Amino acid sequence: MGRKMTDVKSRVYELIEEGVNESEATVYIPSKNRAGFTKTNRWLEKTGKTNYVFVVEPQDEVAYREALPDAKILVLDANDKGIAYARTSIKKYSTFIGEEFHWQMDDDMTGISFRLDLLKDKKKIRHDQSGFSIAEILLKEYPNIGAVGIQNESFEFSRKKPALINTQVAGMVCFRNDTGVFWDETVIEDTDYSLQLLYKNYCTVTITSHAFLTLPQMRLKGGNTDEFISGGLHSRQVALMDKYPGKFAFKPDGKLKPSRIWKTFNQRPEHTYDFDPFETLT
Repeated sequence: MGRKMTDVKSRVYELIEEGVNESEATVYIPSKNRAGFTKTNRWLEKTGKTNYVFVVEPQDEVAYREALPDAKILVLDANDKGIAYARTSIKKYSTFIGEEFHWQMDDDMTGISFRLDLLKDKKKIRHDQSGFSIAEILLKEYPNIGAVGIQNESFEFSRKKPALINTQVAGMVCFRNDTGVFWDETVIEDTDYSLQLLYKNYCTVTITSHAFLTLPQMRLKGGNTDEFISGGLHSRQVALMDKYPGKFAFKPDGKLKPSRIWKTFNQRPEHTYDFDPFETLT
């Protein structure tokens, strides 16, 4: 038997054609001060994916248990530590109970769309697990992929390929647990996490055949809204610039410019599987 290589983009096409639609990895939903108003769990129930867990602070436990009496709830060990602390706690817990991978999703997601044709602006809303399934299969088959994300709907019509390699993953992400990478609470945690993976020679993958749908930012009260309004976002952006000198800069409107740092990573997902080298001769 020999070894055959398959690139990620081709593999995503194959999985779409195969119609994969089963997901095993647990979904963890960090949520704060939104008991009774979360959206993600309602959409997950429509897909038939019931292995999700809300992750809340001690001060919110009673409210969430009252609002979601049938939901699984993981309670953090402290209040007001921020989203990076919650994400790191989730990963450590998932690793502790023996999971190889786990999902983290924001609590305001309302669905997922699927591109009927990547070259045309056509889509349809899907209430299935195909996006989850593709991401989990990629992590199983490509050992040097550290995380696989689903893209945000804001970017879906600008993508003409089914997957992007070595970009930031955020919002709806399946993480490999054995990378030794965790979230830094002093910076933009999602950007930094992706960069940590890449600097450790892992790859990140963003699936662009699917896109998650979410409420407009700040639509739901609670969460990290107050922190963003009070200037916490800006201080983390400055800290990110300090951590990666010369890689990030502000635009005149105060937002970060798109960075070319992602273009500097040349590693590619390595996928091998057994095949018969004489198969094509028969």
